[in-house]
Amino acid sequence: MVRRAPAYNWAVGWVSASWWQRRAEASYRIGDGALTPWPLPALRKEFNRAKSIDPRFVGWWRENSSC
Repeated sequence: MVRRAPAYNWAVGWVSASWWQRRAEASYRIGDGALTPWPLPALRKEFNRAKSIDPRFVGWWRENSSC
């Protein structure tokens, strides 16, 4: 059985943190081009990094990956 909750919870946390960071940056009048990135490619890139260094994902990715 594939457990997706760890990845889902991580992604929700990342999106939420990125959104709040962008709001804080905007309150300092930082331009749109300089705000913390949060498009889907940025999420994927960060999750790929997290899979190898985040203790929550040690072993989990190998056990639950479809590849």
